[in-house]
Amino acid sequence: MAVAALLWLPLLLAPGPAAAATSGFTPGGADFIVGGQQPQDDAVLRQRRGQYSLLVLTAARAAGGGLATVRLRVLDARRRVVFSRVLPEPWLLIDLPAGHYEVEAASQGQVQRQPVTIVSGDHQAMVFYFGGAAPLPAD
Repeated sequence: MAVAALLWLPLLLAPGPAAAATSGFTPGGADFIVGGQQPQDDAVLRQRRGQYSLLVLTAARAAGGGLATVRLRVLDARRRVVFSRVLPEPWLLIDLPAGHYEVEAASQGQVQRQPVTIVSGDHQAMVFYFGGAAPLPAD
């Protein structure tokens, strides 16, 4: 999964009409950054990626580019929502504490869920594709 996310990264970071990366904290205190539409966001992602435990990318299958305005929720092992918002841009870096989570993304009438386990010092990545047929995996 992480390899697939990195293969699509250049396409997902293509410039588009949106603000630069923005940061904040969840109600539980987890640091996060949302970005991906501006050219400078590529530098932010490269510089800050190692400081966050999870990278989530959202993409349109047909176009292969980043997809904004996706409702993203992260639930912990007790099914409590630890992050919830509509992403104005196609990637999220979030520094979740160690544990088991489910990431839920909703767009275009579709809801997708992926489990993820965060281990202290580790970095995970996942991609959610919405729209037509899935792209073929690279050999």
